[in-house]
Amino acid sequence: MRPFDRALVLLAAALFLMAGKSPAVCEEFSLGTLDKLSKAVRKATDQWLPHIVTVETIGALEGQSGEIRGDVPISGVVIEKGFVLSSDLILRQPSAAILVVDQSGKRFSATVHARDRHRDLVLLRIEGDGLPPGVDPKNAFVEFEPTIGRTAIAVGRYRDQSPMMARGIVSATERLNNKAVQIDARVSPAFYGGPVIDLTGRLIGLSIPAVGDGMASDATGWYDSGIAFAIDAGSLAKSWKSLSSGDDLYRGLIGIVASARDPLLSDTKIAAVRPRSPAASAGLQVNDVVTEVNEVPVRKHQDIRQVIGRLDAGDTVKLGIKRGDESLDVSMELARSIPPLRPQTIGVSVAEIDDNNAKEESRIVRVTGVAKGSPADGILQVDDEITVTGLQPISGRSDLEGSLVTHPAGTSLKLRIVRENNGIDLDIKPVTIRGELSGWRTEVEKIADLPKASVEELRLAESSLKSFLLAPDPTNLRDSQPYALVLHLLPHSDSEIRDSLEEWQDAVKNHRLIVLAVAPANETEWLPQESESLVSLVKSLKKRFNIDDDSVSVVSHSIVTGTANADESDTMALATCISQSETFTGMAISSQTTPPAIRLVEADGVRPTEVLIEAGAEDELPTWSAALSKAGYPVLWNEKVEREIIAAWTTRLSWL
Repeated sequence: MRPFDRALVLLAAALFLMAGKSPAVCEEFSLGTLDKLSKAVRKATDQWLPHIVTVETIGALEGQSGEIRGDVPISGVVIEKGFVLSSDLILRQPSAAILVVDQSGKRFSATVHARDRHRDLVLLRIEGDGLPPGVDPKNAFVEFEPTIGRTAIAVGRYRDQSPMMARGIVSATERLNNKAVQIDARVSPAFYGGPVIDLTGRLIGLSIPAVGDGMASDATGWYDSGIAFAIDAGSLAKSWKSLSSGDDLYRGLIGIVASARDPLLSDTKIAAVRPRSPAASAGLQVNDVVTEVNEVPVRKHQDIRQVIGRLDAGDTVKLGIKRGDESLDVSMELARSIPPLRPQTIGVSVAEIDDNNAKEESRIVRVTGVAKGSPADGILQVDDEITVTGLQPISGRSDLEGSLVTHPAGTSLKLRIVRENNGIDLDIKPVTIRGELSGWRTEVEKIADLPKASVEELRLAESSLKSFLLAPDPTNLRDSQPYALVLHLLPHSDSEIRDSLEEWQDAVKNHRLIVLAVAPANETEWLPQESESLVSLVKSLKKRFNIDDDSVSVVSHSIVTGTANADESDTMALATCISQSETFTGMAISSQTTPPAIRLVEADGVRPTEVLIEAGAEDELPTWSAALSKAGYPVLWNEKVEREIIAAWTTRLSWL
């Protein structure tokens, strides 16, 4: 008896003993139950095995270290006659040819008929005599929501065409922004592109490589982990309709920007409307509150993502909008692409203060600092209250952020402020956050009489990372001003990790700064999933210290020490900040960094993560920096990036 089956027998025995039954009766019942279950699994999979093929490539290029190679054979499902639906993992590495192999071992040359870039699927076309039989899409792609706990069977084929199965249960629905089902079966890469079915043979979905939002840098990072995803049958029906006609599909974009970095907060206010977007064309405005999406009530921006997540570019969406006392219904067609946001700055720090005189919930935005040499220098003053930008009233920091990120570059922004109870109209010209690092962002006035910082080891029960903290004693803090946080990543498990913090003492003396030096659990390398542990470390520190959410950076060891060559800490810093952009607002890395095996996610917030690279001129920037810039990440460079510069830059990440 297999260990898994023996475990089921023991579980059943325990249940029967609790009911007063003997172990002998229990084992007889358990074996009978297992036999029935095995027969049900075989009966369900037998319906699908004739339609499951292997998909492989010839002449694929090598992938990055740790990445599943594009030429690893995966599975596919034959649809009708001559079509094969599979995961687009097979296309992520250039190759000379694509082959489809049926259960008899017969090989067919395949071409790409259409691609669903939204759901990571591809529809292949095969031709020739003796094509494998296909399933009827009208019968197979029937939308239904499987109950949590329902048996889920992932089916695929090995390279030698023998069938394989992995059994588990449905553990979650509406995952990956409402287009996938999560199961707990241990799914390896060979299963990708194969069906996931229930005990009746009904299609639950199609296996794809994926990880949860912000959970790992590589979509294949969770294979064989007991956490797997399948594009649900309802989404497959929608996808098939377009793919079979030869039309590619893309994620539908709307162009609204959330006011909070965390999409799970109870807030659906629009902080910014992206120029040349469906939202802009439909007349949506800053401070509009989204109440419904396609008649589904929403309370947070993640709810909005969930509804729109099932829609493709070209689909129409209807929003319920609350604008002041007015309720509106606004419809628009989702776009395939929208120009990225280009954040701008004027060089001020601000604080939000309750406005007790306002009729509705509102915050006064008060200037608390003006950087010398910045656009605001000589125009704004400490204690000015910003009330209007352009024609838009300001009721909080996010409104000002939204105005700066959507304002036309190179033009003056009109401000109305209150100074000593007098209303004043001003013009100020923001600058785009890109290019050479501005001097005012690093020439920060040093703060005297800061509490002395000391080094301590930081341990978390859920993390095996090695980390030491350089910070003041929280009980000795003399005021409530927030601190900035720098995570200094080391390339390996360094025995001198504590000593590396001592080099930060001068920078910490001059700035409200906390530094956390972190080494990987493994003695030789960082693992992609350890980015989650870095987030946990930040959360634990925020419970002890008043840390500014907008001033948290990750820096590599090579950039801190001035080492000529990049190391693994550079790659990890880049992967972490892209996959965990809701936590980290800046990264400083070497121009020699090897980019990770990662699907670049577009930066869509009002304050996207800044990328600081050590380079003497723009033409010395690495080629991969262009992709980051195109995706909306502000790319900055400076000839020298040392601890003092990192400290000053990090503290001013939150400045507007």
